[in-house]
Amino acid sequence: MPSPAIAHFSKADLWHCEQMSRQHGDQVYRTLMASQARHYGIYWVLANIYCDLVAVTTRLENLVVTESEILTTLHPEPRIYS
Repeated sequence: MPSPAIAHFSKADLWHCEQMSRQHGDQVYRTLMASQARHYGIYWVLANIYCDLVAVTTRLENLVVTESEILTTLHPEPRIYS
């Protein structure tokens, strides 16, 4: 039985993902990581333009705690978004 995170994908979708991973290897993950880094940079710039630096810093400190808690309870299967 597939995990709930991938249950909504068809067998064809999963097959294509596997093929892409085999053909492109780590490049897929490097591309995703670069994309996420760009998002972080954009959000950081926008936050600093529209919000007080103390508020941004406080919010990031809260997110660090929350994300750390999430990472200690990761799902046993590999995931990108969950």
